[in-house]
Amino acid sequence: KEDQHCFETIRVPLTNETSEFDNLTLALTKLMIDFMNEKELFSELPAAQLKDKPGGISKLAVYFEHHHFDRREDVVGFLQALQTLRSSGVAHRKSASNRSYRKAIERFGLDKRTYQAVFRDILNEARQCLEAMKTTFLNK
Repeated sequence: KEDQHCFETIRVPLTNETSEFDNLTLALTKLMIDFMNEKELFSELPAAQLKDKPGGISKLAVYFEHHHFDRREDVVGFLQALQTLRSSGVAHRKSASNRSYRKAIERFGLDKRTYQAVFRDILNEARQCLEAMKTTFLNK
C-alpha cells in the first residue's frame, strides 16, 4: 500500500527533465527488483547455490539457470543495467567516471537520445522481460 504510487506513476516521461526520468527509473526499479519476494521465489533452491550471491538479481540468475530459462541473460542483463542506472544515477551522485554507470548510459542510449525515448524503450524491454517470465513460469 505504501508504495502503490510506483504502480500508478509508471509512464513515459511528459518532459525531458532529469528529475522526472530519475523518479520514473526509481519507481520501475522498485517494481522490477526491490519488490521481488526473494524468500518465496528462492525457497526451492538449495542454500548452497545461493551462498555467495549477495543480491536479488544474482539469486534470480541462479533461479533462471535452475529452471533452464532461455531468456535469462537478457532479463538479468536488463535488470542489472536498470539497477545500475538507479543506484549510480538516481540514488547517488551521478558520475561519468563510474564505469558501471557509463555502461548503463551507453546500453540505454542516454548519451544520444531524449529521456522520453530512452524510458519508452526501457518500458518496452521491461514488458518483454515480464512477458518472457510469465510465459515460462506462470503458463506451465
